[in-house]
Amino acid sequence: MTNGRQAAALALVLLAAAVSRPVAVSAQLPRLDPIPWFTPADSTSRLALVVAIDRFVDRETEWSTTRVVLTAMLPAGSQAAWFLRMPYVAFDTDGYGVAERWPLTVVPEQPADWPGGERLNGFGQLEVGATGPFGLPFLGPWHYGLGIGLPTGTNRAYPWSSTSLPLRLQVRRDVPLGGAWHLWCGGGYLLHMNAAGDQLDASAFPNGWQLQAELATYRGRGSAWHLVWAWEDRNTRLSQILGLRLSWPWTDDGSFGVEVARELRDIAHRPAQWFLTLSWRFDSPRARPAPASPTP
Repeated sequence: MTNGRQAAALALVLLAAAVSRPVAVSAQLPRLDPIPWFTPADSTSRLALVVAIDRFVDRETEWSTTRVVLTAMLPAGSQAAWFLRMPYVAFDTDGYGVAERWPLTVVPEQPADWPGGERLNGFGQLEVGATGPFGLPFLGPWHYGLGIGLPTGTNRAYPWSSTSLPLRLQVRRDVPLGGAWHLWCGGGYLLHMNAAGDQLDASAFPNGWQLQAELATYRGRGSAWHLVWAWEDRNTRLSQILGLRLSWPWTDDGSFGVEVARELRDIAHRPAQWFLTLSWRFDSPRARPAPASPTP
């Protein structure tokens, strides 16, 4: 299986390189966190709390963002899980506000320096959703992910928060590569509802398609690493992120994770260039599958 693992990794890297050429786009892409997928292969519980600290920076715009994100996972039936996610956002524009960078996204009635101030703090958008397995005729087992953002945030922290209603539906499939190795492939669609308002124009919330590929290996409860590629086309506004996520068990019912990712597209529309996340997961054994056996 060594050749299969190497081929899968090489295919993922080549695919990312093939479509990573910059494209000049006068637009923006509001940030949406990935669906918190669940798989029995990692032996984590469907009843859990995840505490994450994010640091997002962009060297060219001097934008920087720090977030604390709480994600609660709750069992939904025997195999699926609900999730509830709430971020707290501290956004520093370094004096280069949204109205100056993306003037067409702000309604004309707003002042030129909207939202005002270099540092913006507040709770972000609450998101609820579900993820779990399902079957398709002739196509075998798949996993679905559904998420909807509620209008609890503030437009002042855009593109990290807003009062829109983003609805996401994604599906993905596991391709076992042998041993502890898996290749996840999937995609979905993002639809922004109730996007236009008194501060931001509807053009600030583009709809579009999303594709993902993830090479993963699971080494027992809470121990895994993932090489993740995510591509989006939201009304010709392109994003492509390549990242590495690692996790290790720190107790019998908890794990610690580190994720580093980079936006490969140009400066025109991205909210940040680099993404760093530290996370702590607290599992409950009540909704946890049997531990996955480590594979040499």
